[in-house]
Amino acid sequence: LAQIIASKDNILNTIGMKGLAGVPWVSREVSLPEKVAAFFDSLNKLEALNSMEQSMGIFYFVFSTAQLLRLIGQTSAHPRTAILVHTLREGMDDLWHFFLLLSIILVGFIALGSAQFGSHRVEFSTPSKGFETVWEMLLGSMPASGLIPSTYWTHDKLMLIYLLLYNFLCFMFMLNFIIAI
Repeated sequence: LAQIIASKDNILNTIGMKGLAGVPWVSREVSLPEKVAAFFDSLNKLEALNSMEQSMGIFYFVFSTAQLLRLIGQTSAHPRTAILVHTLREGMDDLWHFFLLLSIILVGFIALGSAQFGSHRVEFSTPSKGFETVWEMLLGSMPASGLIPSTYWTHDKLMLIYLLLYNFLCFMFMLNFIIAI
């Protein structure tokens, strides 16, 4: 409780009457350099609070994920849900190898797309955009940057070969692999 009150006081001192809103801009008794220094001091405090809040958000996410995994593990106490947990434990090795193969294929297609199409296609201009594109294609969409969505890629023969190869490898093979596991 004391920490919450201290945090509330920090926020009030940063953005409240004493912080950014409390800089006496109209006062003639305080010099402009003092006003600017007070403003930037409050701004630095606000950035520190924002950074702490982001760190706490990451901590809460990791903590919640760990609790969820513990809950899933604890469901093995019940006979019917124990079958599901046991199946996951037994298939973990196969799933690990599947995700390893999938990530190798995705990284390969991201590199191939960036090298071949990155200079003239927005979808592959950076590795992060390339990942977004191949992930969306894995979920069933096609790149759409032409006048009519998902028709522009058919005019480029290399893009057509790239997309067909990607769809065969990821949809036909990888989908069957995950179903077989």
